Amino acid sequence: MKWEPIFNIVHRYRFCRCVLRLSTPSRLVEEMTLLAAWLCPRHNTQGTTFRDYSELALPCVDDPYFNQFGGYNAFWALLHQYLPKLYDHLGGPISMTDNQLAYGYVDLGRMEEQDKGAVRRIAEDYWFEVVEAIVDQGMDISPDIAADFSKEKTRREPETKKKDFGSGLDEMAIRRMRDEFAESSMGIELKEIKMGNWNGVPHWLIED
Repeated sequence: MKWEPIFNIVHRYRFCRCVLRLSTPSRLVEEMTLLAAWLCPRHNTQGTTFRDYSELALPCVDDPYFNQFGGYNAFWALLHQYLPKLYDHLGGPISMTDNQLAYGYVDLGRMEEQDKGAVRRIAEDYWFEVVEAIVDQGMDISPDIAADFSKEKTRREPETKKKDFGSGLDEMAIRRMRDEFAESSMGIELKEIKMGNWNGVPHWLIED
């Protein structure tokens, strides 16, 4: 019996964009990416380790998700150039060798030759997502970054309201949706992974 999913939902870590959870092993359906503000077990300086779905996903260098950044190495070169503190926080030289970083800058330079403005926008979008996650977590940021973030958030508000599915819902409806997700099989498995309690068996594996 052949089975193909309706949705290909991929949870990724917000900062390094590694795979946290896959909804399906299939790659026939375009990925729907959901970002999670959580420590990646491969890219942190706190010694945090646990199992996730990354071992079941494509190797990062072959992951088509990173094509939007010019490739996996170019993604890390982007962090190194525009967000050096975050690059170091994610492991820096431990995560990327000098050769990989050099190749990343070559790929990034190739993108800039084609459209330097596009690379700048990619960096700005990533920066905004990162700072927004930090603010949502209640972490302190410097006054200058806070001012830049507030200005950028105001600029983006009209576009965000058009895209935000929950913008027309009241607070009670949003809370109910969050509760339902937390109680779903996907929500429960995500919690198990984050708590380090996942057994490594993918949810799509059906035992006889």
